[in-house]
Amino acid sequence: MKTYLLIGALVALAGPAFAQEACTRPQAPAIDSQAAAASVETLTAAKQQTVDFIKASDAFQDCILNDAKAKKDKAKAKKVAFDPSIAQRAQREVSANQADKEKVGKAYNEAVKAYKAAHPS
Repeated sequence: MKTYLLIGALVALAGPAFAQEACTRPQAPAIDSQAAAASVETLTAAKQQTVDFIKASDAFQDCILNDAKAKKDKAKAKKVAFDPSIAQRAQREVSANQADKEKVGKAYNEAVKAYKAAHPS
């Protein structure tokens, strides 16, 4: 009996942690345009890092927005007021991540320009 209570308590406590981990914000890669100018391999690696980051960011943003929607739907189902700060926090996180995506994309574009300038064809 004690074992079941302990397991139940652990599952209940872990639930919010699992939800938070599911929406882990990806770390933006550092794209060095000067290093990427040196070789096609470095530029290719920068491209892959950029693509991977953008995909992970899209998934993160979807997760954040879906989580906020689920909380809103749950409040509606329970017929309680939805806390608007939840939606505001979600939007701030999405906006901050979007800014990271734009920064990484710009850095990659600068790396491509630097590579083309160093390797005219």
